[in-house]
Amino acid sequence: MKIQLLLYILLATTIISCNGQEETEQRLAPTIISGQDSTITEAVLTDTAILSYFEEIHFNKELKTADDALMLTIADSLNSKDSLNSCFYFEVFTFSMKGADGFYAETVGLRAYQYVQNKMPQFANCFYNSTVLDITDMDNWAEFIYAEIQISSENQEQETLNALITQIENGKANVDANLQVVYDDLIERLEKKL
Repeated sequence: MKIQLLLYILLATTIISCNGQEETEQRLAPTIISGQDSTITEAVLTDTAILSYFEEIHFNKELKTADDALMLTIADSLNSKDSLNSCFYFEVFTFSMKGADGFYAETVGLRAYQYVQNKMPQFANCFYNSTVLDITDMDNWAEFIYAEIQISSENQEQETLNALITQIENGKANVDANLQVVYDDLIERLEKKL
């Protein structure tokens, strides 16, 4: 009798794990997020935990349950060389600003500051082409950037902020007029911090 019960349990476990494999394969299928006129990104990730976590943030447009280990990978993903996926991660990172606290908030500030310093054309491109980001999200970027400046440039906040604004202003000449609007919008918000 015990052997028969054990066999039933093993059979049930095998059936359940086969069904789980199908679900995993379905979750690995491409996820398509539409932009203004074309597909912004086709995110195919191999780690289903990260995929569902990032998708949850993107869908809810805010950080619901903070998982610092996973969130730190979003900040790292901002440096993606794949321009299609980079805008998806840019949006997820932007949404993660809503609800960021503790050491993750410090990481967000640092990464936002570095991203604008080093990848302003990508920032403008992703922001301009996004159908889900708005003025509040631009305000959040300005807030986190300024918070990082306050931390890293104590007693020199104004000089550091002016240098960043000058850098952004100088980079405008190298992008299309559509993207220059995004540059101007961020500059305006940063100038309010002065």
